[in-house]
Amino acid sequence: MSHKIDFRTLQNRVLEYALRKGFIKELNELDAPIKWDFILTLGIRHIIPRRELVNVDETILQERELFLNWYLFEREHKAGRTIGEIYLASPNFKKDFNVPSSDFREELRNLRKPVWDIFVVSGREGEEYFVRPLGSDGELCINDRSTSKKVNVGDAFYAVLYPFQGRYYIGGKGILLIPKKAMRKYYKTEALIDLLEKRFSQFMEAKSGLSERTLREKEEMFSCLIDYVSEKGYAKPRQIEKLNVDTWMRWARRRYMYFSRTREDAYRRGFQQFRKHFLRNMHVA
Repeated sequence: MSHKIDFRTLQNRVLEYALRKGFIKELNELDAPIKWDFILTLGIRHIIPRRELVNVDETILQERELFLNWYLFEREHKAGRTIGEIYLASPNFKKDFNVPSSDFREELRNLRKPVWDIFVVSGREGEEYFVRPLGSDGELCINDRSTSKKVNVGDAFYAVLYPFQGRYYIGGKGILLIPKKAMRKYYKTEALIDLLEKRFSQFMEAKSGLSERTLREKEEMFSCLIDYVSEKGYAKPRQIEKLNVDTWMRWARRRYMYFSRTREDAYRRGFQQFRKHFLRNMHVA
């Protein structure tokens, strides 16, 4: 028999349990490594700049909703278990919900891995709406009253989603809507990348007689180029024509940490050859 628990109610019960057991401390009593683990998490998830100094305590206060979800459901608290998982195994869970805890073990494990992404709204149905992670065909159902009326089909936003019983729930302060102008630029960049990939396949077919090492170097060069185009938000083929190879290679050395002179020379040659092919075939269907 399937049992249902409201996710927001579960959040409140786990928080109450953590407070009663003393698992949550005042901010000034938290160990420094815990604070920095959370700050690192925010940096990885692009909530704060990675390379800028931040006031740790002030940042945690500003992102207290995210901190609580991370502290209760993601961070291992004791013996490899989160506070949420410890609560699930306690008599308090049975008293609060009167359902078998075994039905929710996998659900609590899944909460360790929330989905951070840009999502595009694909449909709405009452207080629930449907989204696709950007660049994916998979569709997720979000249950969230506070944001359902703020979004329309086609809107894009950045958020963290917690999976629970076949639905996803917004974590933290809510959603960050992405301006339509920024999304239009993103779609143009994606279209350019699709064109580059098509032309690169043609380019590699023409180079099929080369050694495996040379072909691998060209594949590596192209992967590096796509990362650069994506990060810089290139949207027009002309930007490939005007791309400064020295600037691109300096970026690659910073991004990938180590380049031998031999590999760098191979990437330069491969890029120059591909650029000629790309521009020569610009108007080929």
